[in-house]
Amino acid sequence: MRSNRAVGHDVFRTRLGRDDRLARQYGIAPGRQVGFPMAFVAPELRTRRTRTYELRATWSRVGGHAGAQTLWQQVLGARASLESFTGIFEWMRDRGFICAVTIGRNANEATGFQIPVEILQFEIGRTFARCTVCGYVEANAHPGGACPRRGCGGRVETWAGALAEENLNALLVQAETSPVLIAEEHSAAVPDERRQEIERRFKAAPPEVNVLACTPTLELGSNIGDLEAVAMRNIPPRPANYAQRTGRTGRRSRMGIAVGFSRNTPHDGYFFDHPDEMITGAIAAPRFNPANPEALARHLRSLVLEEARVEFPANLAPYLTDEGDVNEANVEPLIRQVEGAQARAAERALQVFTGVEGVTLQWVDGIARSVGRDLRAALERRGRLIAFAVRRMRDLGQKVTQTPRDQEAERGFRQMANRLRLDFRHAYLPRVLAEEGLLPGYAFPGDPGSLALGYDAEPIFANRVQAQREYCPGQIVYARGKRWAVRGLALHRPGSLGRSSGAERFSFTLCPNCSLANPHGAANNCLRCNTLLDEGTQSAVDAGAFQAWSDEVEPESEEERALVFFDVRAHPQRNVPGTAFALGPWHLELRRQESIWWINHGPLERSFDPGPGVRATGFRLCLTCGERLPPPPAPEPPKAKRRRHAPVAPQAARDPHADRCSGEPEQVAIGHQARADTLRLGVPGIERLEDEGVGWAWSFAFAIVEGVARLFEIDEEDLEPLVLTRRVQSNSAAHEAVMEIVWIDRTLGGSGILESVAARFPEVAAAAVRHLNGHDCAKACYRCLMTYRNQRVHRLLDWRLAWHHLEAAARETLEPRGAARVSPHVTEGPEWDEARQAGCESPPELRLLRAMREAGLPEPEKQYWVLDASGVPLTRVDFVGRDAGCFSMWMA
Repeated sequence: MRSNRAVGHDVFRTRLGRDDRLARQYGIAPGRQVGFPMAFVAPELRTRRTRTYELRATWSRVGGHAGAQTLWQQVLGARASLESFTGIFEWMRDRGFICAVTIGRNANEATGFQIPVEILQFEIGRTFARCTVCGYVEANAHPGGACPRRGCGGRVETWAGALAEENLNALLVQAETSPVLIAEEHSAAVPDERRQEIERRFKAAPPEVNVLACTPTLELGSNIGDLEAVAMRNIPPRPANYAQRTGRTGRRSRMGIAVGFSRNTPHDGYFFDHPDEMITGAIAAPRFNPANPEALARHLRSLVLEEARVEFPANLAPYLTDEGDVNEANVEPLIRQVEGAQARAAERALQVFTGVEGVTLQWVDGIARSVGRDLRAALERRGRLIAFAVRRMRDLGQKVTQTPRDQEAERGFRQMANRLRLDFRHAYLPRVLAEEGLLPGYAFPGDPGSLALGYDAEPIFANRVQAQREYCPGQIVYARGKRWAVRGLALHRPGSLGRSSGAERFSFTLCPNCSLANPHGAANNCLRCNTLLDEGTQSAVDAGAFQAWSDEVEPESEEERALVFFDVRAHPQRNVPGTAFALGPWHLELRRQESIWWINHGPLERSFDPGPGVRATGFRLCLTCGERLPPPPAPEPPKAKRRRHAPVAPQAARDPHADRCSGEPEQVAIGHQARADTLRLGVPGIERLEDEGVGWAWSFAFAIVEGVARLFEIDEEDLEPLVLTRRVQSNSAAHEAVMEIVWIDRTLGGSGILESVAARFPEVAAAAVRHLNGHDCAKACYRCLMTYRNQRVHRLLDWRLAWHHLEAAARETLEPRGAARVSPHVTEGPEWDEARQAGCESPPELRLLRAMREAGLPEPEKQYWVLDASGVPLTRVDFVGRDAGCFSMWMA
């Protein structure tokens, strides 16, 4: 009963909420097992649980035994019976050891039994007894008695203590030379301000913190003083990582201890047997693609600011008022100073980047001229965020009656507004520009995405695609010691709407056959499989900044909550030419900077894998305030009989969101248009294998990723494998058939790795064979092909399916085959823009329209759907003309 909080005190009788008087009085933070009342019922009554209380059974004739029943049987053994338990229960009630209480909240209450708080006594343990079975230790117990732990049948015997047994841990704790361990976390999930404070306390003499639990935040560039030891929970990926991590220790004393724990994985096991290859192994030169346009653009902007010789103030106070307005008196001279340096910076860039592919005078001049405009946009975006925080702070402060939650929110928004404008850690202009993806930054991704946590001025950063996958509305995130629920968009944070490498908003039509997102208005047929596009147009917004709020929940919902998965897919557009290779009968195509549409189509409630024909419905978002809203209520079915109903008050029928915001919710997907290097593999005859071919393709794709990671010493997550499939009808059943395998370079702008993979594909296959050699799992495991990121296809992976084909590929010779063509449905360029402005969906349609006009034909109706008798679409024609009773259809 003690562990279940069945104690007769006000705190344990009422369902506590965050703002309850009792919670404030006793300093209780409800949630995670706190604030939920529980009591016991008389024997043979059943357990009953509601949202405001739980009554727990003490004796059960059917099913599993109740906890109290199990303990009673441990005490009496075979003599335990319902009658004896009822007798002791009534005796405890009559003597006042348990008392009847009312628990719950408001109208939802119930009566049960708790231990009166007045009879509880606390005393220091004088003797100890330990269970001979489970090792449970009890103070002041009677030796020979039953173990009080539920489900244990052991007996407790006198125990002299850990020191008498010479327990090593106890001896170390007791020794005068053993220091007290004071630990802190040092990771990207900890705000900068907190990390710096932890480092200061760690380096203090004597240290105020002497143990740091770290992620790679301390791997590079940090001198943390007289560090005596480093313990690594695994073997680092490469010798360079090992040198960086172990190099943190012994910098002053020249003596240090480095310990690496070898997990049961092929990587760790190999280097456990060959430690010399890790400790003194060759450190490969960092891989950098000099033709990466995104990286070059960021360095070019740095050159502009360097040439402008801007003296940046410590915060944004000179540029933004405390209301978030731009101070033109200071910003305008700053912009002119930057614009005056553009020509000099462009000249230097052409000298520095001479010979780099894609660096032309026009490109350099365009980037340099945009710096002033981008700088102003970044300041305006920060100003809007400050203005939002100030507005929310004032709205809360003007409330006549403030709840404790309102007071906390008011303080949070005030602190947020001040830090975003005045705190050097958050308001230094070069840092703000790096957060926006304009300047190079070690801690900031090139294409920004972020998650704002409550009122914290510092968000968590991630690349845009990762943010749209892991921080999208509806996700649960664990960070900075709390559990957070993502509830919408953060419209003025890094990665928000308005800055992206693609369109801020774009429309697409999903192919019903292969599920490719086709550009809306590009063609009537899918550009991948040529299937008629007869589904409706959908819209996607390129949002990469999301807002989360602390979400403490009850233990049962935390442990038993239903998993929600999201349908996130890459849609390669095949819109650039490439280079073709032959590997025996197989066909490889390498493309530089192909358009990839990454789209989060929304939550999938039931499965990792959407499968053929399954469609997520997107997110219902307000793009004015960023809030995610529940779906609108379904219309009530018509009543069979008319009944009189009480009139509904206008306030009850009003949408609560309309009281807070003037925006209209929309059903949209979340997507990002980017460019990336791709490598395609076509295998003749793979379609005929249907479902078996899908399993083979995913297994082969991830085996190649493992081979690339080992041959080129890169992280497995740098490549995104994708198996493109389409639906085929066979024996009255629909199956998936593989079209091709695609590997996507996830580095923004391209790392150049796929060029090396294409040129050395047989060596990559040989490296994958070595990785799988001697493996013995039945299909796939985390030692061969399974990873955290490919959970949705775990059921399809089987390393044995790919083994022989990898061996064959390793023996083949790669032969160049010339240029690889683009998709026949290219949808970019001036002629496409001109056609769309005229209401046509392609340049051929525009040419036909002009010819009809020149011939004097009536102005036609564009994009006309032809329906059957039941209203089902049959096809869509480009133009329909009606004249003098005639009906004409035209198609380009």
